[in-house]
Amino acid sequence: MSQALMQLISVAARDFAPAILAQTQQVVWPFFQVGNFIENTLLLIPYWGIKSIIIGFFLILAATPFFFPKEYIFKGAEDTKRWRDLRYWALAAAVSEIIVYLYF
Repeated sequence: MSQALMQLISVAARDFAPAILAQTQQVVWPFFQVGNFIENTLLLIPYWGIKSIIIGFFLILAATPFFFPKEYIFKGAEDTKRWRDLRYWALAAAVSEIIVYLYF
């Protein structure tokens, strides 16, 4: 870069940076307050409670496909063999995720 360009950048940074920083802080500050409130609220939940919530979420995901009609599950399939039933595949995936989550 040329010397004049470097000097222009340094002058602009010195003169405009405090104003931009002040404006940014005014705009962003409420979001930090909301984020701090959410963080402090979630930190009140014990570890076993968070783990229970996540496992419940996985169980809901595992149970959801069983509420779809069987015709919808087998749409486009040549036969209705059990290994083609996507509900069981979804259940197997969710159970494997639960096992991994319980281990770690």
